[in-house]
Amino acid sequence: MEPGDRTAFDGILAEIFGAIDKPLSESKRDAFWKGLQRMGIVELSRCRDHILAKLETEEPPKSFGVAHVWDAKRALRAKGAPQQIRQPDEPEANPWELQGTRFLQGYLNRNLQADPMRYGRPATAAGMARLSRERFPHADASEDFVRNIERLVAAKKAWVADMIDQGGTGPVDVDLQKSVWRDYFERAEAEISQRMAA
Repeated sequence: MEPGDRTAFDGILAEIFGAIDKPLSESKRDAFWKGLQRMGIVELSRCRDHILAKLETEEPPKSFGVAHVWDAKRALRAKGAPQQIRQPDEPEANPWELQGTRFLQGYLNRNLQADPMRYGRPATAAGMARLSRERFPHADASEDFVRNIERLVAAKKAWVADMIDQGGTGPVDVDLQKSVWRDYFERAEAEISQRMAA
C-alpha cells in the first residue's frame, strides 16, 4: 500500500464496514491501514468483493479484524490455485489444532487492536518487507513480543492437548472448551504481565 492509496483504502474499508453493519472509528481505520500495508489496493478491492459476496449467503461476523481481510486474500488465492491432493501417508490436521489456531488468531487480533504494544513491539511492515524470513523469522519484533507470543502459543497447545484428551477428534462441551481456554490464557497473561512489569 502506498501513501497515495489512503483515500481509496478508506473508501473500500468503509464499504466493508457498512456491509457488515459495524462502526468504523478512526483508530480502527488506522489499525487496518497498518495491518494491511503489505497488501496492494487492487488486492484489497478484490478482498472487499469476496467479503461482500460471502455476505449474500452468510451472516456478518460478530467481530471483524485485519485477519479477516488476509483470510479473504488466502481464500481468493486458493480459488485460483489447483486443488492439492493429499497423499495417503500425509496425516490430516487435527481439528482441535485448527480450532485452537483460529481461537488464538482471534484472541491476538482483539488484544492487539485494543493495544498494539500489549505484548511488546510487534514487527513493522517495513521490517517484514526488508528482512529475510530465513534469517529473521520475527523481522524486527522485540524479544519481549516474540517471547510473549510464544507463551500464548504454548497455552494454545496445552488447550489443544486437553481437548484431544477429552474428545479425540469428536465434540467437547462448549462450556468446558471455554473454561479450559480461559484457565490457560489467564495464567499465560499473568506470567506475561509479571515479566513486562519486571
